[in-house]
Parts: sequence; C-alpha cells; structure tokens
Amino acid sequence: MDRLSPTHPSWKSVRCTLEQCAKERNAIIAEQLKMCQKDGKSLMIKVFNGGTPPPSLVGNEFLFKLQKASLFCRWTAVTLLPEVYERCMQDQSREHPDASCLFYLWSAVEDIVLDAWTNFVLRQKPKHISLHFDGIRVSRAVVGEDVEGFCRVCTAHIQEITGYKVEIRPKSNPDLLQDLRLSSRSRTLRGLLPAPLQQDGNCIPAALHNLGFVAEVNAFLEDKESEETLYFSRRKHRTYAQVQKGTGVHMTPVILPLDTSSAEIEGKYVVHCSKQGRPHAIALDAGSNTEWVVADGNAEFILDRASFLKAVSSACDKRHIMLFKVTASLPPKDEHPKFTLNETERERFLDLQAAAGEDFIVELDMFPEEAEDERQHDEPVGQDDAESQEQEEDESVTTVGDILLQNLKKEVESLLKQQTQLRQGADGRVRCPLCPFRSWSWHNRCRVKKHVREYHSARKQYCASGTKQLKIVIALHDQDMLQGTTTTCAYLRRSAEVLRSTIVPSLSINNNDIDRYIRLVYTGNGPEYWNLKTTVDSPIRRVRNLYYDRSFAEAIYRYMLVNNAKADVYGLANAFHVSVANDLSSLLPSHAKDWWPMIEDVFNSPQIRDLRQNLLQECIASEEFQCISIDATMRCCLPIMGQARIKSSAEERAEAAFTENLSLRRVFTVRGRTSAVLLMRAARSEDAETACRLLAEEFPASALQQVAFVAADNPSRKLYSELKRICPNLQGMSLDTVHLAMAWEYSTSRKRSKGSAALRRLLSKFAAVDTKCSARSLGRCYDGGFCQPLNAEEERLRRQLEDRTMKEGVAQRILDEIKLDEPFYTRVEWIRAIAALTNVYKDEVRKVSPGPNRRVWELLHSATAPERAEWYMNNVRIRHALSAQRLRLLPSGTTSNEALHYEINRCFKETQKLHQVSLQQKLEILQLGKLLSHNRALYHHTTKQVQHGEVLARATRQSIWSSQDWSIWCAELVDGSGPKMKAELPKEDARARQRAAVRDSVKRKPAASCRQSKATTRRTAFTLSRKDSLVRGGKKSRCG
Repeated sequence: MDRLSPTHPSWKSVRCTLEQCAKERNAIIAEQLKMCQKDGKSLMIKVFNGGTPPPSLVGNEFLFKLQKASLFCRWTAVTLLPEVYERCMQDQSREHPDASCLFYLWSAVEDIVLDAWTNFVLRQKPKHISLHFDGIRVSRAVVGEDVEGFCRVCTAHIQEITGYKVEIRPKSNPDLLQDLRLSSRSRTLRGLLPAPLQQDGNCIPAALHNLGFVAEVNAFLEDKESEETLYFSRRKHRTYAQVQKGTGVHMTPVILPLDTSSAEIEGKYVVHCSKQGRPHAIALDAGSNTEWVVADGNAEFILDRASFLKAVSSACDKRHIMLFKVTASLPPKDEHPKFTLNETERERFLDLQAAAGEDFIVELDMFPEEAEDERQHDEPVGQDDAESQEQEEDESVTTVGDILLQNLKKEVESLLKQQTQLRQGADGRVRCPLCPFRSWSWHNRCRVKKHVREYHSARKQYCASGTKQLKIVIALHDQDMLQGTTTTCAYLRRSAEVLRSTIVPSLSINNNDIDRYIRLVYTGNGPEYWNLKTTVDSPIRRVRNLYYDRSFAEAIYRYMLVNNAKADVYGLANAFHVSVANDLSSLLPSHAKDWWPMIEDVFNSPQIRDLRQNLLQECIASEEFQCISIDATMRCCLPIMGQARIKSSAEERAEAAFTENLSLRRVFTVRGRTSAVLLMRAARSEDAETACRLLAEEFPASALQQVAFVAADNPSRKLYSELKRICPNLQGMSLDTVHLAMAWEYSTSRKRSKGSAALRRLLSKFAAVDTKCSARSLGRCYDGGFCQPLNAEEERLRRQLEDRTMKEGVAQRILDEIKLDEPFYTRVEWIRAIAALTNVYKDEVRKVSPGPNRRVWELLHSATAPERAEWYMNNVRIRHALSAQRLRLLPSGTTSNEALHYEINRCFKETQKLHQVSLQQKLEILQLGKLLSHNRALYHHTTKQVQHGEVLARATRQSIWSSQDWSIWCAELVDGSGPKMKAELPKEDARARQRAAVRDSVKRKPAASCRQSKATTRRTAFTLSRKDSLVRGGKKSRCG
C-alpha cells in the first residue's frame, strides 16, 4: 500500500491500523479482544476480509478501525484490478467480489515474496523444501543451529530483491504435551516409576498408577500368564479395554465439544493424545478450577482449568485427543447427561492403542532445580558400566561422517580462535585459508573471520565453496584412513590448496560458490578439478558429464585390451587407484554405468577404428582368409537380460522383453589360416543365413574373395551354397573331426578314456599329409550334392560296427597296423578303422553321451555314413591342396574356435547379468586384443619367443593417439565458446533402450511374481553400515 502512495485523507488512520496489526497483533488480541491467540488471529483475518464481528464484540473500538481499513483496502484493490473485479462480479458463487479482489491482490504480493525467498533457499541446496501458504518448510541442515540468524538473512534478501520488509519467524506446532509444559505454573518430578511401568508401551497403566490406582496396576502387571500380558509382549502396546479388564478400573470415553471452554470436566481422567507421533496416555486430576494436575511418567505439571482447555484447543494433535473418565466402578448414565455414546461406540473407543516413546521417563536435567535432589538417591555409574555400554554398541555400524564433520568443525573453530593476524599474499590480499579463492583487500582483513563464522557453518557442512570442495575433503579423508594416517587433518585447508593448484586460470575472488564454474576431469595423474573455460579450450573429451584427457584414455585402452575386456568396475578402478599420483582417487567412478560410456568413446575413436582396419588389411595381405573356420558358442549369452530361456515355453517367450528374433543366442567366431581371430559377434543363431550375413557385413570383398576352404562342425549343402554366393573362390568345406572325440568323452564325464584316446589317434590321420600324393588323386572335394553310395565292403564293415560282430583279434590287428603318419586315402579305410575301434572298446561304446543323448556306437555309426564320411575326407583333400609351407600353422578343423570359446566362456564365467550391447562391446574389445597380439607376433618377429599376454602388454605401450590426432578428435566436440558437446554414444543409447525394455517387461508380470522378501545384508569389515549426518554428493539414498 505504501508503494501506491494513496492520497485519500483516511489513508493515515488506515495505515496506522494496518501497522498495529503487523507489529502489535498479540497484544491487541490479549488486551483489546480478550481472546486466545488462535481465535483472535482468525477473527482479525475474517474482519479484514469483510466479515462481521461476533455480537459480543460489535462495539469494539479496534475492530471498528479494522473494518474501516478493510473497506479502504478492498476498494483500492477494486480500483487496481478492474478486470478481476468484473470477473468476480460475474461469478454467482462469490458473495463478496470486493473481498475476492483484495485476496487476489495480497496473494500476488505474497507470491512475489515467496518466490524471492524460495530462490534464496534453493541456492543452499536443501534436501527438502515445500510451500505452506505464507511460509516454507525446509530441511534442518540448511537452517543450521542459529534459526533466528537464518530468518534475519532471509528477511534481508527478500527486502533487497522485492523491496518488501517482512518478518520471518520459526513456525511452531506444539502438541498437547508441549503446550502443557509451556503453560504450566510449576513443574516437578515425582519419584521414578516402578521398573515395569518404565517399559515402552506401558503408558496407560502408568497413568492409572499416577491417579492413585497403585494396587490394581501392580496386580495387573504381576499376572504374567494373562492374555493381555502375552499381547503386550508381542506388540509392545496396550489398549484401554485390556487395561480396564486387567485392572478392574473403569474408563469411560468422553467426547470433548468443539467449544472446549464449555466442557464439563471434573474428577480423574486418562487423556489419550500423541507424543512424537505415537499414541500416548497421560493422567489428569481435575479436582478444582484453580489447580489441575497432569502427570506424564515421572513428570508432573500444575495448571488451571483455562490453561488446560486452551492447550487442548490449540494443540496440533487436537483431533486425536480423547478423555477417559476413570472410576473404581461403572458410573450410572445419569451422571453424564451429555454422554451420548452407545455401547458399540464405547467399545470402539476402548480399543484405542497407546504406547509411550523412548523418552517416556523424563530426564532429570529437564528440571535443574529438582535434579540435584533426585541424583542424590541414584546409584553412581561405575567404570565397568560405562565399558559395558561401549561394548553394546553395534560394531557393524560406523558414524565416520559425523567424525569427519567434527574434524571440520574443530578446524573452523581453531581458525576463529587464532590470535595471530592472517598473512598477506603476493597480490596484497588476504585469503580465507579454508576457501580456494575467496579473498579481501588488506584494509578489509577483519572480514575474513566474519566470513568464516557466517559461511563455514554447520548448515553448509563447513564448506563455503560448495559440494565439490566437500568431495575433495571426503577423498582426502578416505585416503588418509586407508593409508593409516590420522595425525594430519586440516581437510579444508588441504582441499582449498588442491583446488588452487588445478584450477587455472583462478576463479573470481568475490564468489563463495564455485561449483558451477569448475568441472571434474579424469587425467593420468588422477581426478582433478579444472576451470570450465579451460575444459573448452583444452584437448579433452566429454562423455555425458564426465571429462577425461589423453593419458586417461590411453590407460583405459591398455587395461581393457590386456585384461581381455574384463571391465568389472573394481578391477578397472583398482588399476587407477594404484597408478594415480594424487590423493583424490575416491573421485574415480565407482559404477559400471560411468565406466562403460568412457570405454565406448575410447574404442570408438578414429585411431582405434583405423587400427582395427589396418590389422584386418594385414591379414588380407598375408592371405589369412584362404582357410577359415567358423563355429559358435552359447554359454556366454545365457546371462543376457530380457531374453527367455532357450528351453522356455511359448508363454514365457511372449512375456520376455525381446522376442526370439531379437534375442542373441550364440557368439559366432571366425578364425583364419594361422588362427587369427577375424570375427567375434553375438547373433541370433548359427544357421547358414546368419553366418553368411555376418561374413558379408564384417569383411570386405577382397577378404571374401580369398576364402577357398572352410571348416565347420555342421557342414551342409545349404551352408556351402550360401557361402559360395559371397565367396566366389570357395573350393571345399570340411567337417571338424575333434567334435566326434568330444562327444565320446561326454559319456565319461569329459575325461579322456582309452577308447577316446584311440579315436583321437585315428582322427589325427585327417590332418596327416603324404607329400607323394597329389590332391587330384584324392578326388574332388565333396560339396553336399550327389554322394557315391556305399559298396559291399563298406556295408559289411558298418554292419559289424552296428552289431559289433568283428572278432576282437581281427579288430585289434587292424588298429595295430594303421599308420598314423599317413592320411586316410579312401572312405573304406575310415569305416574299417571305426568298425575295429568299436569292437575293441565294446563296453565304452555302449555308454550314452549326454550332449547328443545317444550311445557312443550310434554316433560312430552316423560318422561312417556316406555323406558324413565325405565331409571328413575333405580334411585330407584340403590339406593336400595347400602348399606345404602353409600347413604347419593351419589348425585342425574348428579346434582353434573351440579353444577361443573356452577363453570367452571363462571371461564371462562370473558374469551374472548383462545387456546385449554390453556383450557385443566386450567381444569387440576382446577380438581387437587377440588380433593385435597375433599380428604383432606373426608378422613382426622378435629374437625370442614371447607369450600372448606379454606381446599384447608391450604392443599397447605405444601411444595410440598422437598429440595432433587427439586434438583433432577433441575438436569435434567444440561448440563455439560454450561448454563442449557430449560425445555420441550409440551403444550407450542402445543400452538405455534395452534397460527400459527389461524394466517394462518386469512391470508386466503379475505382482505376485515380483514380490520378494527383503534380503538381509551380510555385514563384514568391508560392508559396514554408515549412519551419519554427512550429506555426500549425488542422489540421496538410504544409508547402508
């Protein structure tokens, strides 16, 4: 109203009335209106908004002035807001449109004030803030210990921003017990209650004990076998009906009227109320109007009738207050003419529960005057008792955060107590020792301690610069603890020095909060905070909100390759914990969701893509693709989330996040002529179409043109035709020989037996080469088409294999005469050898092989079928078609694939869950490492033999990025003068979509299938529960 500068003659008196309402409201209510504060405040608001005073106050002088002020303000609002007034006039539901217009006016002003206030509080980053009409509710940590000081700071800020001078005070909502403590004339302590009554949950018997029913209560508590006692032992609370039944004392519920001043209360009562949010019972002895006695446990309050009823009417738990009239026998109904409860309603109220809280017994220091007398009767606490209390503390719980806050508090207090003057810096200014950049001129050096006192406070956890300095404090503390260093603390000073040393150029000397101007950058020396402007100009990468430099990227590149893409966050983080040069390793990422985006960005760099292509071209130049072997494994695909089990039903497959066409069931591998890992990809299946599609997608045309021979464990006419379509120079395909021996050993628990060893010796003949024999003499490679049928001799041998009728001596002689250094020249030789083997080891071939679920002799019988025998014979034909110089490094069939599958499955052995894209990403890194070490060892010879691990470790020592390459790659993220753009992460985006699909599929399942019992955390020295008041950075979660 002052801003409007009214010129009306009555404004002076109106302003005086409004000023009285603002500054003298409590005195006006008490002296002129003669009402309680709650009712007086409601009446003043009602009159100001155009309401009529009650008949008893019609001639009140102040209310008359308030009515005049109301009229003036309402018409002022109508004049200012004519459109609002016109809308209110059109609204038939508004009886007083001028009052509505005034409401909109002062509500708008109130919103302006609240907006400035909440913006100021939000800068302090509270855990909780909510609006409550003309006030706010904010977490205690922001307010700190000095509540009045916080209110003064908020008042000054509001006046500075809006120009309105407001008065802010803490809002208190006392319950009945708190009101009674404040309004009582005297407070005394009774003797301590008997031990049973001090138990949590015995407040109703304690109230009866304080009302004089001592014998009845003692008899009730001594009955250990009653139903009420068993109920109390389980629930730790009692009902009024149980206590009435057990003691024989009658408690009749009494409903208080809305106007408590007219309540007829006399005698002894148990008052049902709340205490710290829990239902509670206290004793009331209403003997006379001048002296009522309220007893809560061992505390006694004396007050008059009006004070008690006033406390009841203004208590925040007013709706929960209930009185129970206590009598030794059931009173007649005519003693309570206003008592209207029927029998059912009385029983319901008697079923109310009550239980005292932990502070049921009032501490003696609440009443210092009586405390000394009570302490004289207490037993002294000995040293043994103190030690036993310490031993009872749960050692699985640590309060290290509170200890750290205490250290910070001591550091601040030590600075404030320091008598010597602060030193002047080289720039002639005095810096706050606890802040990285805040400083003042020399003649304002007295403001340093004022700054420390005001901003290095408990509500800011003693860090005035923001949460990022606090993260450094926590990192320094944790490093000191792990190194066993506990003597040197000074965490605020040390953290400020760390920030000053890494943030270049320095930040403004006039700002406290520096969080928005700095960014965490991961470097080869460890985590560092950099100036935001420096991150724009420097050659660093940004992945989401993570920054890293070239040395950090090279460390990730080396670790992932050397460790076969085993990127568990602990192993990767531990490698950096060992190598970082500073004490801030706690700032390293601790979750896979932060590591994998950086890993993807590193391995998606142009230089690593070029490295992969160069290695592939090196293989093509050496004709690595002349002979390839293809195979697939499935075990590492089992942990993929969102896929149905392989043998699941149709219903389970329908409920899965990914359909069968989108599921990845196999890891498809391709190895070259010298066992180079040419391809490693997860796919839906290993059928002919999938195999050809993967080869066409991954290999260039020059590589596919080299393919002349292919080894597989499932050759077929279809697979040969599909491969022939993309590999025009394909000449032959062979069946892997080792799988037959592996199937035999399945029947002996994967152990080699005499029979399987003999079979392996026979199968080695397929890898033998006769230099005197030409490829043409062995015939053309079988392509899955027409096959020469069995002749009479082959038929006879297969029958002897099937019924095992060959004489054992003849069979043994056949095996002894076989020359293992010569190949099988004809199909009949292979069938004769297998028939002899079957008749020599008759007991072993009768066993069932669990994988194929067939007997061993049946597998051998199928291996001698015409088509299958021809696929086996292709091994001999292919080896004789190659030059002798290329045979020594040529693997047998798909044995190199099987060795690779064993290594892949071992890498994923401990993996419980992963997404599809994570599996693909790991396979790509694993293949790059295999190919890099293979090419370095085969095409770049060393003077001595070096194992795969050492070759890879030493090959990755060379920097993958030159300074120029790295700068060019980082320049892609530059977006003018603003912060760098985030790198594109297609795999991370795909992982997010897959994660969402898995989450949605879980939500679609019935609730019963998702209900799980809460797992109990097994506490060890490494999994202590952290329960403290330290607010750490990031999203707040339940401690543990």
